[in-house]
Amino acid sequence: MAQSGLGCSTEHHSWALPPSPTSTVSPSITLRQNEPIIVGLSPIKQPPPEILLEIFKFALPPAVFLDASLAGGPFSPWCLAQRTKKSIVLVCKLWCMTGTVLLYKDIHIRHIGQIAALFNTLQENPRLGMMIEAINVFCHVAHQYSVMFDEALQRILEMSPNATRISLNMDVCEALTKTIHKYDLSGVVHLEVGEIFFPEVLPCLAQCKNLAILSIETIRGIICTDLLTLEHLQELQISWSSEPTNLNILDIIARNWTMPCLRRFMLHQVQFALGHAFPEYTHFLDVHGKYLTTLSITAPMTYKYWGYDIEDVQTFLDRCPALKHLALVSPTFDSWAGVLPHKCLRWIDIWSAPDPGPSHHAVEWPLKVQDFPQLQVIRRFDWPLLDTVGPRLPLIIPPDSGQHPKTFKWRFPGIDVQDYGGYIYRQDMIYVPLSIAVCDGHGPDSMLVDSDDRSFGSVSSTSYSAYDSEGDLEMLEVFDLSDGDSEDETAIDLETTLQIYRDILNADCDL
Repeated sequence: MAQSGLGCSTEHHSWALPPSPTSTVSPSITLRQNEPIIVGLSPIKQPPPEILLEIFKFALPPAVFLDASLAGGPFSPWCLAQRTKKSIVLVCKLWCMTGTVLLYKDIHIRHIGQIAALFNTLQENPRLGMMIEAINVFCHVAHQYSVMFDEALQRILEMSPNATRISLNMDVCEALTKTIHKYDLSGVVHLEVGEIFFPEVLPCLAQCKNLAILSIETIRGIICTDLLTLEHLQELQISWSSEPTNLNILDIIARNWTMPCLRRFMLHQVQFALGHAFPEYTHFLDVHGKYLTTLSITAPMTYKYWGYDIEDVQTFLDRCPALKHLALVSPTFDSWAGVLPHKCLRWIDIWSAPDPGPSHHAVEWPLKVQDFPQLQVIRRFDWPLLDTVGPRLPLIIPPDSGQHPKTFKWRFPGIDVQDYGGYIYRQDMIYVPLSIAVCDGHGPDSMLVDSDDRSFGSVSSTSYSAYDSEGDLEMLEVFDLSDGDSEDETAIDLETTLQIYRDILNADCDL
């Protein structure tokens, strides 16, 4: 936690100064000569809201460990964290005011009905819109709801001027994709775009003058794009799920995009084949690799494996002379004997399965000091973590954490991640070596107990404002009429949806 600065305050306190000539002393107090006057300070009844907010943040798991997808069910770590936020605002008035900031800071739209609920809430209390910093949309939008959804989302973005992180990754019909260009994305700093939306969002990127992080997910085929300049873009992430030899997007970006501030490049391939993609990689790095400080090339643990030698990476290093941080999936075991020199590289992160995989020393021994004069640490990341937290974890956990012998822990309901001397893994997975578990104070018996039942039983699930019992925005019950057997496929507008939602709220109040 950051220092509060109370110890170095320069504020003058009246009790610390000698009494002025006009000061009066109560007649009931008899003072001896030269005896100092000591006035007792009243205790602080409540910490300031700023301090209280920091305390609440430490009571919640880091967002990087939370997966808001519906696959986790109502007892997923994300849902449990949302219930914690709702419990905070129910304690007292001061906690409610401070906790509401956390409750609305990061909005997730997981159901189509939540879009109307959120819009209705922001209409009734515009102050809440000022608290929103991130809007993540990843729900299915059926054809008959596309008009309602489009209008509501546009107006929500207008009512959330401080929302600098936008994620558009929903499953929608073609009619909705054609209206994306109307969205005001001029204030966005971090933009995540799914495959369906990327061609439509491309024309909007020119207006994103403050865009610093761009994440493009599941790109397939050739994307046509005009010349584009992103003056402030520092990080580019691309998630690729098509054939490993089809990386046309890298070629197109290399030719048409100007990114003078690009420092971090991450490519996540579902079907990984490093050697087959050399021409596309090298062309991109020839253009944008000169000033890169971070390069990450990863793949999920379940991918069809094409092994590669660590020597293949030398081609990339030669094109990134300023590189400091390298993250890769685990290469073949014997390839570490190859020479991999680089003058500026400081940190190497390897995503690998606990067994089999190169040991810590098997990686360090072949790397000679003369080849890596700046190398500080090599870390191993638990491969299953990649599917949950994504490839940005090595950036969020400071690279120099591996230099400390102590163990860092993140233990929350449903989350047990540890940094054991440069080996970051999930403690709750059954494959954790028993030697590590025992010496770290978590033996086999503790791993058999479900921490969710033990740690979160007392937390209230009472809803607050627009949030339901699963941690979501209150869901308006809707039905997917996309099935061909459905008789009514009439488009539903926003006003109709809002009226239905308000009727439901009024009915609940009458019960």
